[in-house]
Amino acid sequence: MLPCHMHAIPVKVDLEDRLVSDGLFSIKLEAPSAMFEKCYELGQYLYFEDFNQEESLFQITRPIPRQYLRTITAEAIGRPELANWHDNPNWEQVNADRDKLKEVFKNEKIS
Repeated sequence: MLPCHMHAIPVKVDLEDRLVSDGLFSIKLEAPSAMFEKCYELGQYLYFEDFNQEESLFQITRPIPRQYLRTITAEAIGRPELANWHDNPNWEQVNADRDKLKEVFKNEKIS
């Protein structure tokens, strides 16, 4: 099994142009199940689902900075200071968003 983790970023922002301009290659997925096949093939990747529920994998072909997605998201929403989670943990927002996501996923079964 590939090690992975997920970030849920509950903002309506499109990061695809930034990812591509930073030299990452977008691979459109035909079906959700195609993600697993591609992940094994690529090794290192970023998975991105936008607010229109379009899914893409971005092949990582060069080193990217730590907290890369957090940084480009913070910049995209005009709050670059939020990229530094040590100085700006924003726990109130994290807890509010977690509660919203709990409601969304309460009937989902994870196997």
